[in-house]
Amino acid sequence: MRRGSPLLEGGLGGIKGKRFNFSDILLEQWEGLKKQESVITFNEAPPLLVVEVVSPTTAAADYRAKHTEYAVLNIPEYWIVDSIQSLVTICTLRDGAYDDRVFQADQMLVSPTFSELNLTATQVLAAER
Repeated sequence: MRRGSPLLEGGLGGIKGKRFNFSDILLEQWEGLKKQESVITFNEAPPLLVVEVVSPTTAAADYRAKHTEYAVLNIPEYWIVDSIQSLVTICTLRDGAYDDRVFQADQMLVSPTFSELNLTATQVLAAER
């Protein structure tokens, strides 16, 4: 896992630059771990999972803008960990758009990417603190 900056270099209109930073946590396959920054280019395989940790200043981007940005990069799954609302949202890419599934309290998370995962929303939210 790598921690990064909340900045998306170039934005969607900046595809010329072809570099994108991921906000909070990025999980890649072993080959991707060679890099030290949370950046993916269009010629790389997408990360397995991106996790956004909501803060008052990033909520709009985490819930709205990231759907579009990550869909363009073909990221199969990203999570929104929101301790403000005590929710974990798992966003799964299907046909170029994300389907969201919201979990709270002691609900078990359901992750298509990590099908054997055995965590509740409460456990994920507690780990953030």
